[in-house]
Amino acid sequence: MSRAVIDPERIAAFLDGRLSAEQHAETLQLLANSPELLGLVASVARRGSNPFQPRSPTKRGTFAGRRREIEKLLNLLRQARSGNGSSVLVTGAPGTGKSSLLIHFKAIAEDRQFRGFPFVVVHTDIDNLTTQEGLLAKIEAGLQRSLTRVERVRTTFQQLVDSALRIEAAGIRYHRTDTPSDQAQMERFADRLAHLVKAITRKRRWGLRARRDGVLLIIDEADKASPELRLGSFLKLLMERLKWRDCEHFMVVVGGGSELQDTIRQGHGSAMRLFEVIQLQRMDTLGGMEIVVEGLKRASQEGENISIQPVALDRLLRMADGLPHFTQQLAYSAFDVNGDDIIDEEDVVEGAYGSEGAVASLGEHYGWSELGNRADGCWAVLTALADANATELPVHDLIQITGTPMSAVIDAVQRLATKGLVFFDVETMLVRLASPSLRTWVRLEDTRPTEYLSPAEARARPVPPANAST
Repeated sequence: MSRAVIDPERIAAFLDGRLSAEQHAETLQLLANSPELLGLVASVARRGSNPFQPRSPTKRGTFAGRRREIEKLLNLLRQARSGNGSSVLVTGAPGTGKSSLLIHFKAIAEDRQFRGFPFVVVHTDIDNLTTQEGLLAKIEAGLQRSLTRVERVRTTFQQLVDSALRIEAAGIRYHRTDTPSDQAQMERFADRLAHLVKAITRKRRWGLRARRDGVLLIIDEADKASPELRLGSFLKLLMERLKWRDCEHFMVVVGGGSELQDTIRQGHGSAMRLFEVIQLQRMDTLGGMEIVVEGLKRASQEGENISIQPVALDRLLRMADGLPHFTQQLAYSAFDVNGDDIIDEEDVVEGAYGSEGAVASLGEHYGWSELGNRADGCWAVLTALADANATELPVHDLIQITGTPMSAVIDAVQRLATKGLVFFDVETMLVRLASPSLRTWVRLEDTRPTEYLSPAEARARPVPPANAST
């Protein structure tokens, strides 16, 4: 076993007891014969938890950046508190931090971080199997969970919740009406929901400890909705029925990918008129710096006084390209490999490109890892698209840039389109990447330093052709 194999990740696995018996014994033997490795074990053993969170949406209290978007959501929350509820779409490409923003907003609305917003919050999501009936059931179950939690299941209030929502014990089924009509189901649901919202905002006889400002419904991953769900129709019916019942202290925030607006329109042609749209773009340099600085501040509070050199921070932010998820992952990996409490540029590069580094982790997360095969014609197409100044390129340009025959380019484009990685218009013969995040990742992979390439990868790295070939 070489020194390169026993890296901090391996040592952490050793300390946590995650190695096999054979690996554990082999590691012990090497540690016994190496003062340097023993010192590495000591440094890892002293290290606290990594403050950056790339593998899941940012937890409560650790969110950084997106101040403009948060202020807009806060203004809409204030309007809902005043009886002018609204509907909002939060959209953006993968890696822009949609789910983290929604979790942070949920904490604000529940008065977890800011005083003055005691909303009852229902946070749910959608997948391609969710039906209208199933979504109603998720909302009802979420309401029951949130209401009984904030009121500690007071008897009179619990009776109100049970009678208003009529949820089965399992909390996952919605009682079908005799009429299979979607609108009939929605009418019954809107009646009960409006009754409940008015009860908690007016503080009548239900034994509430404190009046609530309203109900906030957050639906995440909404771009995954199937056409059968008809999400636009569902949301339009819900909001209109609540308006008719003078239920104004209700706000809906729907989050999803860049195609979410199309999903809403497909469900109902005029549904988009109900929504304000917050489209998450890449963060500016200040927002990226805030993510890194806040993370290091949390580490300092836990006794880890680790700093980052300005040149290293600049390199990290340029690599992240304004994507919060990429920033979190690159910072996480740089923090992980650092051994002297000062993150320098070498730590950033090693964290990005080392074994199981940030770039590989991002590829695994988004399902892009298989694209790293540089011998495949698909990679040449991807790098050409990623490096282009234009959003989309004609197939003819791809042929010139890659120096490969038309048949090979068309084959690669079609394979990438089948995987949902590019969009290909067969009429105009224009090709574009499906996601700005993919563009950033391809650029990171394409500029992987030679010392972090395997011999096979180095041989397969394409060399720009001297003359364009058609």
